[in-house]
This record gives sequence, structure tokens and C-alpha cells, in this order.
Amino acid sequence: MEFQDFETEFIQRTLMILQQYDQYAPVDKEKFEVTLLINCLVALLVLPQQKRFNEIPDISIDLLGEWGIRPEFISCWGTGVPRPTLRALVHRLRNSVSHLQIEPKGDGKEITQIEFRDRNGFCAAIPVSSLNLFVRKFAGSFAGVQALY
Repeated sequence: MEFQDFETEFIQRTLMILQQYDQYAPVDKEKFEVTLLINCLVALLVLPQQKRFNEIPDISIDLLGEWGIRPEFISCWGTGVPRPTLRALVHRLRNSVSHLQIEPKGDGKEITQIEFRDRNGFCAAIPVSSLNLFVRKFAGSFAGVQALY
């Protein structure tokens, strides 16, 4: 089916892909949910930041607990961030994803967190489950859907 509203529908369809993977991923085989999540960051993080930046609330990072983000995940905000907000976080995460400054970290068996960096000195290590919740809630707020997590 053709897109009627590309930005919104691309986000919605990407959220549906994650939901379908959650429902139908093979139980007895290796899972690639973190790989899928990283691939989906273009639709769930980059697109909203690039196309709807002014719509991102400039709320304090301290208020994002329900979205899976805790201030201690960010070890350095880098230069040019007057105060830690959702808008600043999304901008920095977008930089990391767009410039491939991300690195999966694990416990020797599975990927447990993703480290994000950018050229401005930003550094964050976000647990996979927290990142999953965050991008679903963030993107869902633009696509008019609730988090599918």
C-alpha cells in the first residue's frame, strides 16, 4: 500500500515490524532483536529528529524514567548542551546513529547495552531494554500510537 503520510506511516510501520518480531521470533534459534532495533533507529529516532525537531519537547532528562531513560546512562553530554533535555538527547543520539558512532556492548553471551558517541563529546551507554522502550515511546508519540513494548 502506498504511503499517504510518509513520515508518520514509516514510523508506524517500523513500530509494527518490532512488534511482529517480538511476537514471531523463533524461540529455539538465535535472536537478532538488537540488530533489528539498531536498524530501526533510522525510522524511530533519526526521522523524527530530522523532520520534526521543533515538535520534540524540551523537557528535562530527569522526567524520562517512564520512557526508560535515566540520567546516569549519559556519562558526558559534550559541548553545546546548556541543559540535559529530551531534545538534546535525541539530537545527540541521532548524531551517533547517523555517523555510525554506536557500539554494542555485552556480557560475553549477549548484547546488554549500546554505547553512543558523537563528535561533540557526547557519550551514553543505554541498556538494550531501556533503548527499546525509549525509541518506541518517543517514535510512538509522533506516530499517534502507544509504545508497543
